[in-house]
Amino acid sequence: PAAHAPGAAAAAHAPSAMATQQNGSHGLEFPDYRRTVGLKYVKRGFQALFAVAPPLLALPLLVMGGAELLNLWKQGELHRLFAVARQTELTFDLITVVVCVALVAAAVLAYYLLQSRPVYMVDFSVFKPPTNWACPAERFMFGSRRCKKFTDDSLVFQEKILDRSGLGDKTYLPPSVHADPPNLSMAAGRKEFEDVMFTCVADALRKTGIHPKQIGILVVNCSLFNPTPSLAAMVINHFKMRSNIISYNLSGMGC
Repeated sequence: PAAHAPGAAAAAHAPSAMATQQNGSHGLEFPDYRRTVGLKYVKRGFQALFAVAPPLLALPLLVMGGAELLNLWKQGELHRLFAVARQTELTFDLITVVVCVALVAAAVLAYYLLQSRPVYMVDFSVFKPPTNWACPAERFMFGSRRCKKFTDDSLVFQEKILDRSGLGDKTYLPPSVHADPPNLSMAAGRKEFEDVMFTCVADALRKTGIHPKQIGILVVNCSLFNPTPSLAAMVINHFKMRSNIISYNLSGMGC
């Protein structure tokens, strides 16, 4: 590695030297921002801006209109306007127009501020483990007794749960639980999550034809396992999802 260090240093300095020579021969040049700023981020910024632009524009206009009406009321202009309307028998029409305009403005503002997009389940995917993950009730109880980590009362309780839960002999457990002794480690938990979640997500994306970059919100829920980096971060990094994705990682709440 030491023998290659000078060559690496020369290679690292070569672009800067070429850039200096180019700038010196052609004078001052503007940098090519298309290489330094990803156009995709500019596109996302415009999309977010246009999504919130109507309410952002409506709120200042509403505030300005309310302030102007308050100013006219303090100056007595509204009283004079209604007095003229009474004299010309236009009171009812004027009030009707004002109320209608206010109701339309309020309805438009409420539509943009209170609207919620409908959510539909386009498709779903269920992980089907391999056959060597199968754990019948007898195999489970054998492992519980063999590990010698549970009292007799705990073993009796486990048997009751197996009988009443409806879990059949085709219930599956990860290889880390099948091991003797069980391999209850962070690495084994991550491996189990990757096998299950990555397979399901890839299958769901394939069924729907959705590209990972098109996903805007990701919610990951796991009953117990709560590592750092989070499970949501594992999914985002594995499938190269967008950098501004909204992610929720729910873990550690139990079954």
